[in-house]
Formats: sequence, structure tokens, C-alpha cells
Amino acid sequence: MQSKYTQSLESDVGDFIIKRTDGLFAYHLAVTVDDAEQDINEIVRGADLLDSTPKHIHIQKLLGFSTPSYLHLPVAINEDGSKVSKQSHAAAIDLTNPSRIIFEALQFLGQSPPPEAIDSDLESLLAWSIKNWNVNSLPKQKEIKI
Repeated sequence: MQSKYTQSLESDVGDFIIKRTDGLFAYHLAVTVDDAEQDINEIVRGADLLDSTPKHIHIQKLLGFSTPSYLHLPVAINEDGSKVSKQSHAAAIDLTNPSRIIFEALQFLGQSPPPEAIDSDLESLLAWSIKNWNVNSLPKQKEIKI
């Protein structure tokens, strides 16, 4: 979880695109309107999108939308510093043991599932996760090398 973040759109960013030259609406406007239309009140996204959040809040205020609460999670990065993703040709997740994947994801996110949970059934692990989730345990850094 990131600490308080501030950004001056005027001095740090300046004007930003809300409608592309091809006539399509840009990401910042589209996602802001989409969230408002769906009455989204909590947004969890990667810390790589932290810089976009002030733009979205600005658009929300201009359009009279309420501002959701935001939580930004650390992004997994490779040895070379690139984000782990399909674009960086990351290996596919082995889905043969979903409990292990969730267990490892919980650990990555600073949670402390009991060691025996790695071999539990998925439903039990998810129930444990919901009951024991601690937002204050989330790593404070924007990126974590895996």
C-alpha cells in the first residue's frame, strides 16, 4: 500500500489527452466515466498506475462524480526491472495447484497465511484470506523484484 501521494497536475503534468486524434476517448476519461457509471466506490490497482489517479480524481471533480477510495498494490518486476506481464514474456502461471498460487500471492502482498494453508483447498484458503486480510501489511514499495 502506498503512502499519501500528491501531484500537481498544473506543474507536474500539464494538459493530458482525453480524446485521441483518431476520435476515440483516451484511457483517463473512459475509465473515469466507466467507474462512475458502474457506481464503483473502491478501486484497487497496481502502483504503476499511481500517477494516473490524480488525473482521474480531477476528471471526477470536473464531471461532478464522487471519488472512490484508491489502493495501489506493488507491481512484480523482473531482474531487468520490467513489469512481469505477457508483454515482457513472463512465464504462464501453472494453474494445476491454485491454492499454491493464491498462497504465494498472499505472501507477495505481505499477508501471512499459515504454512499449512499452502496445501489446503482453495475455498478454505480464500476464506482465510478474507477473514485475515490486513491492508496495513501490504508492502510500501511500488515494485518488488521476484
